Amino acid sequence: CEGYASFHRGVILRPGELFDFGDVTLSRERRLHAQVVDSTGRPLAQHRIHFFQTDGWSRPENPARTYSSTDAEGLASLLTGAQRQQWIVGGGNFGLQAVVWERGDQGNDDREIRLLAGSAVRILAAAPDGQARILWLLDSEGLLLAPRHHTQFGEWSVTLTPGSYLLRVEDLDRNFLATLDLRVPDGGGDILVTLP
Repeated sequence: CEGYASFHRGVILRPGELFDFGDVTLSRERRLHAQVVDSTGRPLAQHRIHFFQTDGWSRPENPARTYSSTDAEGLASLLTGAQRQQWIVGGGNFGLQAVVWERGDQGNDDREIRLLAGSAVRILAAAPDGQARILWLLDSEGLLLAPRHHTQFGEWSVTLTPGSYLLRVEDLDRNFLATLDLRVPDGGGDILVTLP
């Protein structure tokens, strides 16, 4: 239906069986545009961008993934619906950004973001008691940027632009322990973090 996001629902039926979907409410479609630029602001074409969808804290470790390549103007676009959605956008040597549409927002409020060059960062985190922890990487506003990481698996490598971030720390039973400030310097590199 033109102007509305597509609707999908899987149903398994036995031969001859009927199923009533009832009323189906469609969401107005809207687009998320991500532009990739170099350090001078020049658009970069043919760069693969990923869009990861998460629903708050419900299942952020299993985001839905969509990929797109930038055009001659450095733009990659995603068509989505109007229900509450959070998207993590990034790719290649570019830092991650989070975008959220709140439930109840109407269509026709397309979003545009600019992806800036980032640097490889290794987060080296350990607790004094030697116990493993679960980490979540958030932006400075508290929006999820990267799915959870278990410190028992060693270092955490991500690509980020310089700036301030947050690190949410939980124990292995998913009990909240602390939120730590994380500063990414120009050029990236190793960041040592002492966990509670």
